[in-house]
Amino acid sequence: MKLRIYTESYNKDLFRAAYFLEKKGKLSIDLISSRFLSNLYSGMKGKKVYSPFKSLTAPIKLLFSKNILLAFAPYSSSIYLMYILKLLGKNIIYHTSWPYWDGTKYVKKPNFVTKKLWESFLNNTKTICSTNKTKKEVERFGALGFHTPHSVDCSLFSPGKKKNHVTVLYVGRMNEEKGVLLLLDAIENVKSKNVKFVFVGRGPLDSLIHDKSKTLPIEHLGFIKDRKEMAEIYARSDVLVSNSYATNDWEELFGIVLIEAMACGLPVISTDCVGPKEIVENNQNGFLIPQKNNKALLEKLNLLIKDKKLRNKYGANSRVLAMKKYSVEKIANDWLEIIKCKSQ
Repeated sequence: MKLRIYTESYNKDLFRAAYFLEKKGKLSIDLISSRFLSNLYSGMKGKKVYSPFKSLTAPIKLLFSKNILLAFAPYSSSIYLMYILKLLGKNIIYHTSWPYWDGTKYVKKPNFVTKKLWESFLNNTKTICSTNKTKKEVERFGALGFHTPHSVDCSLFSPGKKKNHVTVLYVGRMNEEKGVLLLLDAIENVKSKNVKFVFVGRGPLDSLIHDKSKTLPIEHLGFIKDRKEMAEIYARSDVLVSNSYATNDWEELFGIVLIEAMACGLPVISTDCVGPKEIVENNQNGFLIPQKNNKALLEKLNLLIKDKKLRNKYGANSRVLAMKKYSVEKIANDWLEIIKCKSQ
């Protein structure tokens, strides 16, 4: 069975379950990026990118496709093509993490026609939702919502041998809304001397983190693309911190780094953004803390750094939760059932 994925993102991590099915011979994937101009521009600059020609010819391919997964930001102008594909009777699956279909927030506020087209498109459309909140929201418009979170390969991401010191890990973009500045402030007040803070990722705060590493126990590894190497970094760490906070146009809608860390047996400290608060079980496999609350962040950091028994307990719970709820085998089976089932 062939599945064409048409998306504005080229992040294959969002579609791990589909690629797992392809690896098992149950699905054939053709990922098509819609971003023709950005792909063309990047290619002209010599960067290795998705083929701009393939982006340009995507609508023609989609017209001759049977099974199509669409992954676009809410109220995107791509709705016109999406709606045509639905009218043509294609087996459409929409994939979204957006939890604010009630209009309290917009990525970009739509005009009246675009908004109504989206609402009509969602009606009776199979919709893969990464959180329960998203599922409830799309069902307001009659969508056939399926709570199907992102997944993790629990055989690749698994517990490993720890170092003599406590390693606290941060993985993500190095910018303000990810809570990096607040985390750096907290690090300055951590009591323990037997701790190292490892930052993985890149962004506008790279130079600041580099400067801080001269006086604080910080190691900045930069961006790491290789999944095996990333799994090894998680495995030898002791605690994961995700300190994001919501802004007017952005929020942590899921948190793939959380489930990767959990699969590796790490306790997690996360702010209570819409995605993480459905993943982290407070006082069971880590802590949920209020956003922009450095007092709470510092308190939980000091507690987990100091208490090895608690780290081990929460870490073991994390591993169990990851295997039970987010393993790629489980989520892939859910995807296959959704693709095969018919809209009512």
